[in-house]
Amino acid sequence: MAQIDCREMSSSQPSTQNIANQAASMRKDGLSIGASEKLVSLQRIIQKYRVRCVMMLVTDKNYCMEVKIVERTSHQPTFLDSLTSDLGGPRTAEFFHKCDKMIPWNELAEPLRDMYRNNTDRGGASNYPLVMMIKCMMLQKWFNLSDPMLEEMLYDRISFRRFVGLKMNDNVPDETTFVQFRKRLNAHGHIATLFEKTIAILESRSIILREGTCVDATIIEAPRGRKAKDGISSTKDKTAGYTKKHGRTYHGYKGHIATDRNGIIKDYRFDTASVHDSKHIDDMVANERHSVWADSAYMDKSLICP
Repeated sequence: MAQIDCREMSSSQPSTQNIANQAASMRKDGLSIGASEKLVSLQRIIQKYRVRCVMMLVTDKNYCMEVKIVERTSHQPTFLDSLTSDLGGPRTAEFFHKCDKMIPWNELAEPLRDMYRNNTDRGGASNYPLVMMIKCMMLQKWFNLSDPMLEEMLYDRISFRRFVGLKMNDNVPDETTFVQFRKRLNAHGHIATLFEKTIAILESRSIILREGTCVDATIIEAPRGRKAKDGISSTKDKTAGYTKKHGRTYHGYKGHIATDRNGIIKDYRFDTASVHDSKHIDDMVANERHSVWADSAYMDKSLICP
């Protein structure tokens, strides 16, 4: 088996020609013609989509090949980038500068790399950089943007493009890309991964206080729906539950939030509204060694001595 390491090859480097040279060498050494043709095909893909080849495994007997293509690479800065380098709102630019200085984006992105298994045999473009996609998700939260509006802002605002790492001649991720990215996060359980990684970073920097935990719940109402025309089925959210608060009945869910004394969220649980608050507090304060603040709703009456 021959292993070819192509990690340094990208469309912006003249070394992409080495792929074709390696293909010719493989033919000369008697390896399968199919394998050498795959290498030439890989060269075209690298040139078209501006990607980096991580690893390639080629074997002559029982031909098989593994190709992993990672994130797209941005174009080199252009003359237009240099002309617009000082444009944009100063307050927004300062905010983004502080974010880049304080947030270790690469540390957040590293655990998410298992979401993609790009293979050149299947065709298609490589994924956008994970750091870029995480920054796009943060822009949505910070500026309350829908997917279509986020795409529009990346076209329209220079400061947004510069923050996420898009050059002036780079393609902008469309709204479908954001939808698919969130789906991948959910499918791989990486919403929790991002949260846990963030907490670990904050704790390592002593930003989260270890002297007490505050726990409280918030009700998230869900539509009660209405009966369909057949008089039997209903549009009501069947997974939601009911609860009462101050004499009023609510239909929906509960979010149980644990914070430090400064209000930084340390843990969370979401469940139907009908589940008693006391069922989640033990998990959220398991590592607390100082003190816990919570209202009486978190008391389990079955554990209280008469």
